[in-house]
Amino acid sequence: MPAAVETAVRERGRAITAQAFGLLSTNLVQALAAGGITNALPYCSEKAYPLTALVAATNDVTIRRVTHRPRNPTNAATGIEWDLLRKYQLALGRGETLAPTVRAGTNGQVTFYSPIVITNPLCLQCHGVPGTDLAPSTTALLRQLYPQDEATGFRLGDLRGLWRVDFARLP
Repeated sequence: MPAAVETAVRERGRAITAQAFGLLSTNLVQALAAGGITNALPYCSEKAYPLTALVAATNDVTIRRVTHRPRNPTNAATGIEWDLLRKYQLALGRGETLAPTVRAGTNGQVTFYSPIVITNPLCLQCHGVPGTDLAPSTTALLRQLYPQDEATGFRLGDLRGLWRVDFARLP
C-alpha cells in the first residue's frame, strides 16, 4: 500500500474512532448523571450499537469494537483481531506506546485498527474488578444484561480491545 494512502487511512481512522468514542462517552456520562450506573448500563446495552452505526453511516465506513474479553459476544475478536490484541498486549507489557495498524484487504478494502486502553477511572465502574471497583449491585445488573459477560476485571492501563474501521473505498 502506498505510504500516502496508509497515512490518509490512519488520519481518517483516528478521526472516526475519536468521533465514535466521543459520542459514546458523552452519552454515557449523561446517562450516569441522569441515574447512575443502574441507568447507564441499560442505556449502553440499548444505545451503543445505534450510536456506533450512526458514526459509521456518517463516515461511509463499517466500524466495530472488538475484544478478547467481550461483554457482548458479537464483539468477540477473531483471526487477525486476536493477533493484533496479542501484539498490543505484549507491547503494553514492554511499556511501548501503542500505534494504530492499517491492513490492506481484498477488493481494495483497507482496515484501520486502533487499540482501546483503559485510561479513565470512570471505565472501571463497569469494567473494573468485582468487589473492588464494581459494586455488588453493578455486578448483578451486568449478569442480568449480559449473561456471558467477560468484560470485568480490568485495571487502569489494561488493553480493553480494538476499534476496527473498514473502508470500502480509500479516503
